[in-house]
Amino acid sequence: MRSPGCRTGWCLWKTGFSGYLERLKKETAAFSGTPGPETGDGAVILNANPFTLGHQYLVETAAARCRLLHVFVVSEDASLVPFAVRKKLVMEGCSHLSNLVF
Repeated sequence: MRSPGCRTGWCLWKTGFSGYLERLKKETAAFSGTPGPETGDGAVILNANPFTLGHQYLVETAAARCRLLHVFVVSEDASLVPFAVRKKLVMEGCSHLSNLVF
């Protein structure tokens, strides 16, 4: 899910950290996916420099165990692959999973 008007989904600079947390709360509350084997929510943090099948497996495994999985991609552009590209690769590589929030 993305905030309206936000190209990358990471709009901390617009609303501050408290705004970002509020957005996560709303996205979590609005989620209506089918619960998986577990009922809790989870999170993974990826650098994904670059995004590999191993990263995809990690996200798939975590998503199978969670009702809702928050996926955080490290936004610092100190990596070989720029953040915007890494985020796009992660989102495309995980587009078949319906219980993710980016």
